[in-house]
Amino acid sequence: MNDQEIRNILISFLKGSNEKIRIYQEKAIGGSICDLMSVTDCLTGYEIKSDQDDYSRLDRQVLQTGTSRKKHQRLSGVLQM
Repeated sequence: MNDQEIRNILISFLKGSNEKIRIYQEKAIGGSICDLMSVTDCLTGYEIKSDQDDYSRLDRQVLQTGTSRKKHQRLSGVLQM
């Protein structure tokens, strides 16, 4: 799957899970871009990794969110932060 396909599925899922959700795309966090963020009673960031991506920048992207890698969950092509 490519980035846009994953993004569309994720947005549809998130909107279906909470009608009051706010979704933001391509938001800067430090020196990285968070692909998608959802806001409900908490803020959740998603780093989308398609079949065409590699993981070489992932550690830096995760560190710049201010969270530890232990809080991240891989969701079939999406890293939830």
